[in-house]
Amino acid sequence: MSSLHLELRDDDPWFIEEKIFQVLLDYLQNPTASPAPTAQALDRLFPANRPDEDQLAGEPREDPGSFLWHFWGVVHNVAQQIPYTAPEQDRLAELIKALKDLSSQTKTVYMASWDQTFDLWGDLPMLGPTFREMYDRMVSLTDEEEREHWQSLNAYAARLTRDGSADLILFAKYAVEGMLAEDLEQGLVDNVLRCILECRIAVAAEWVIHCGQRLVAQEDGGIDTENWQRCKERFSDVSDNGSMSPETQERAQKAKQVMEALQPG
Repeated sequence: MSSLHLELRDDDPWFIEEKIFQVLLDYLQNPTASPAPTAQALDRLFPANRPDEDQLAGEPREDPGSFLWHFWGVVHNVAQQIPYTAPEQDRLAELIKALKDLSSQTKTVYMASWDQTFDLWGDLPMLGPTFREMYDRMVSLTDEEEREHWQSLNAYAARLTRDGSADLILFAKYAVEGMLAEDLEQGLVDNVLRCILECRIAVAAEWVIHCGQRLVAQEDGGIDTENWQRCKERFSDVSDNGSMSPETQERAQKAKQVMEALQPG
């Protein structure tokens, strides 16, 4: 069993959120659990697919949009608790890919807010808006736990983008721009600023490591040649700087190697 510790982090959770969380917990804490049957277990919680025995007596089934909003809220919340380099980040990404590829008995879902019909899992509706909402809640990186959550949330988004499960490449550009906006010299003489700087470097590195090919392709949501070069130089400076933590240096070095193997076009 994995030593990963996860919490639902809700003082009054909805019973369906508890079920979603338990499925994710059982999967992530068991390295031998397969993504496909776990995706099927999550699909069975969708209101139209949910067995009567899993529905509270006397409580009406929620509409699809409400379910999906809460569903992705639980998934994103779990993702931000997984250390950004932990193998469970890849396992969660594998599960989302299996869910996207799943053939559900409910093929499509109509979302009234968008007046649009989506493939239930093929389009992963509500993943993007719920991710954006959680991302925007992180307004400060001065708190250690928030920095850890921000790193993990970006690591999760980078893997989903890498796998083609979702297109969150915009957040990669935010990460690179945020790193380049930090003053390297000032960050090395102030402890709080150094922690923020290392966090931003680690996040930008995750995006480059997993989605470098997308970032180098300017016509595909990538970054311009100037910022590509500045980013590579920043990783080079950090990887050789003994004031940085060994983990930050290692991630910067790996990101630099990815960039050196690619050419902006």
